[in-house]
Amino acid sequence: MISRRRFKRWLITDLDGTFLGGSETIRARLSERLCSEPRDVGLIYCSGRALSDISPLIDSGVLPEPSAIIGDVGTGMWDAQGRTLASDFDDLVAERWSGVRPLLLARLHGLEGLELQTGTGPNRCSYLYSARSAAESAARAVREIDVDTLISGGRFFDVLPRGVNKGFAVKFLIELWGLDSSSILVAGDTLNDLSMLRLSDELSGLHALAVGNADDDLRAHFRESGRARYSRGHGAEGIFERLEQLGWVT
Repeated sequence: MISRRRFKRWLITDLDGTFLGGSETIRARLSERLCSEPRDVGLIYCSGRALSDISPLIDSGVLPEPSAIIGDVGTGMWDAQGRTLASDFDDLVAERWSGVRPLLLARLHGLEGLELQTGTGPNRCSYLYSARSAAESAARAVREIDVDTLISGGRFFDVLPRGVNKGFAVKFLIELWGLDSSSILVAGDTLNDLSMLRLSDELSGLHALAVGNADDDLRAHFRESGRARYSRGHGAEGIFERLEQLGWVT
């Protein structure tokens, strides 16, 4: 296990399209730099993927070992070995989700253009949609239930506990570990990353990056200002570009 106390700075990054996006050569270079001495930039994954989809990538070496994993669009949080990181977080999310899932499944059952995703965490309902109109219809169908809906990536429709998202989970972890927000860079590429990118408006000094391949939905909502930036490079190349600009890697 990697001790978080050794790190002066932190990269909190989405996976698909972000850390796993762009050039494989640059991703390998970025991974090597983050894992080589002096190892002073800590790594936290913040993904829409379930833990069961993230752990094999770490075990196989596709992804370097992080200090923490936030998955399931901010509804789950674990250490690199997949153990719960904060029971208080788990309890809070579960409380907001209590009794909701059966209502959602009933409301969304049979709607055209939706395919329920399996293998996700217990505190979310996630679907693939065939057309945006199908996702918008689904959002209207659950409007009266105390949940949040999120359409992202051109194919994902997520229903989440009220107020729980990637930004919520990242802020919880920052407070839990007592991290200096000015030592943090968050990076993403789709609308489900917006909540954590907007932490740059809320937490003093925090750096936010939308990589060069950010989708149109994110671009419609995320604007450069202060410490919030777009990169030229796509995926991992964009992350490396911003880390170099900040002087965190060479």
